Amino acid sequence: MAPRFRVGTSQKTPQYVPSTHSILLTSTIHRSQAQNIDECLQKLHSLVLSAASGPIKKCPSQQQNRKWKA
Repeated sequence: MAPRFRVGTSQKTPQYVPSTHSILLTSTIHRSQAQNIDECLQKLHSLVLSAASGPIKKCPSQQQNRKWKA
């Protein structure tokens, strides 16, 4: 389960299926099912990394800014 502040990031990807609130990944690059599964796992890994590395849009409060400056 993704943290609440990252849920919106995953919903903006083309792989997101709103009717089931899930992510659908497919691959038909290889003839082998095992290789296609590995390809999907790589896609999922990339998707998780991109969602986790995105910026947090909430700005710090003035009180938090004062703490960091002190």
